[in-house]
Amino acid sequence: MAFDILEFFTRRIHGAPSWPPLLVKADWEQRQQWRRRFVNDWGEMLQHTERFHPEHRKSIYTPVPMAREMARLSAALLFSDPVKVTLPNEEEEARRQRNAKRQAEKDKRNPFLDEAEKTPAPEEGDKAVPGGGDAPPKPPSKDKPSGPPSKDKPEIKDKPETPAQAEEDPDAETKADEILLGGEPPKSPLQIKLEELLEANGIDPFLQESAEKIASEGRGAIRVIRDPEVADNTPYLTWVAEDQCLWDVRYGRAIVGGVAIFEVAPLDKDGNTKEVYRLFEEHTTGHVERKVYKGTTQHQGKVVPPGEWPEEWKGMEVSYDTGLDVSTLIRWENVPGGYSDIAGLDALLDNLNESESLMLDKGRKSIPHVFADRTLSDEEGKVDLEGVILTGDPNITGEWGANVAKSVEVAQPELQTEAHIAWIDHVREMIATHAGYSSASWGIGEEGRTDSGTALQLRQARTLLTRSGKERMATEAITNALAVALAWYVKNGSEAKTKDFRPDVMLGNGLPTDPVEKANELSTRKSSGIVSLRQAVREQHPDWTEDQVDEEVDLIEGDTALPPMLEAAMNPQLNPNSPFAGDEDEGEGEDEEQGDS
Repeated sequence: MAFDILEFFTRRIHGAPSWPPLLVKADWEQRQQWRRRFVNDWGEMLQHTERFHPEHRKSIYTPVPMAREMARLSAALLFSDPVKVTLPNEEEEARRQRNAKRQAEKDKRNPFLDEAEKTPAPEEGDKAVPGGGDAPPKPPSKDKPSGPPSKDKPEIKDKPETPAQAEEDPDAETKADEILLGGEPPKSPLQIKLEELLEANGIDPFLQESAEKIASEGRGAIRVIRDPEVADNTPYLTWVAEDQCLWDVRYGRAIVGGVAIFEVAPLDKDGNTKEVYRLFEEHTTGHVERKVYKGTTQHQGKVVPPGEWPEEWKGMEVSYDTGLDVSTLIRWENVPGGYSDIAGLDALLDNLNESESLMLDKGRKSIPHVFADRTLSDEEGKVDLEGVILTGDPNITGEWGANVAKSVEVAQPELQTEAHIAWIDHVREMIATHAGYSSASWGIGEEGRTDSGTALQLRQARTLLTRSGKERMATEAITNALAVALAWYVKNGSEAKTKDFRPDVMLGNGLPTDPVEKANELSTRKSSGIVSLRQAVREQHPDWTEDQVDEEVDLIEGDTALPPMLEAAMNPQLNPNSPFAGDEDEGEGEDEEQGDS
């Protein structure tokens, strides 16, 4: 039954459901507190602190934006590099075709191979079948009959094989080169749809922004919708905060759906809010239903018909089917349990704000004050010097003494800067450590250090462990959301199983690397035979395309390899007349003779 989740969460008080629902009220308020620390608005923060209520202390209140910086660091660790999204078999198939092209190109330059022995270049459409197996046979060509050639009808050749036939098609060699050395291998229709989906959603900025909110609030949702005015009917990913969600949780862990809640609070002529409209959008398996309630800030209110919906929601479909076997509201948690990075750190964050505020207070009080005897004033009792405080006898007619310096004194309170800064650094380090980050990630205690590469990563081991847990949660949520969007995009409302559309999502490293140290490591691994040249180039340049990797490998091999004719002539497997032919057999014979003796 529609909206049974809502009926479960709300509790009726005198015939009207209270708002927010009692079962989630405490959780929502906690997440709103975490959000306030992320936004770090001075006025909002001052209203929710008890340490600076006296008027004379409000001017020194200095909230430190550390919660925001932790959320930004968390998001950067996951999404500082573009997210790589491919279909499970697409990258493997592309690599297979690239290798086939390279081998065909090498065989083409080998003068000792017959045409039948050369590797054929892959053609467009010659793709491996997902899940293994052989590709289905291609339909017979119109110009070439299927089956073995008969005696009466000679076999028709697709490609010229003799110089005379090659002259008939002067562009034959150029066309072959284009096939062999062309650009990226042809993409499957599903991969094309996936890339269209990613581009329409601006996936990288969306994930970066969402990850900051996830780190600060602990949990949220990715909502998949369709709106022709936004993305030309392409499924669109939006963010929903946790205090706007009611989840249908089974057995304490299985999420089978949820309700996304949005509010509009019109202002009356006096600028006050009396009525609140709430849109309840319930996402269940294969179905979405919307209802609007008109109530107050304290009560949910009653359902209103679509004709009375606010302008922001008019035109929305009341309900529609998605055809999917899962909900289009996907939960995303920061860490298991849905906790914020600053969970349990409220007291330490308040101490940090107080310490910075007292630092400002001490700084103001440490301004030097000049005290001067009133005998230095003019006939009106004034001194033409800013900041001078007159002391002594109020008689303004006295003569200046011989020693004017004794009539002027300067007082300056001691600030004790070093001790105060040391305390602030201690509090910052406590917050960062208990949030799951290393001190090195914040630059604490890094003065004068120039470590990089492995040494830097070892000192950030705690940060890397925290990132690993966040990466698992983020990858699962993003994969589920993209599978929902892709299945909906391809099937367009028809029945679909989202497991058939799950892409592979790979996040970047997130930490800086030392290119020189990495190059030395790859060189050692390659010399040891545990990594190929291609893989070494790919790891050294993770942002390169496969075509760029191929080009670099060709250049490296071209600098170190023998000319093709000489290489083929010296290869005993390709040239029986090679001076190295028979060495292997002779060696085996010698071993056998020594064994017999």
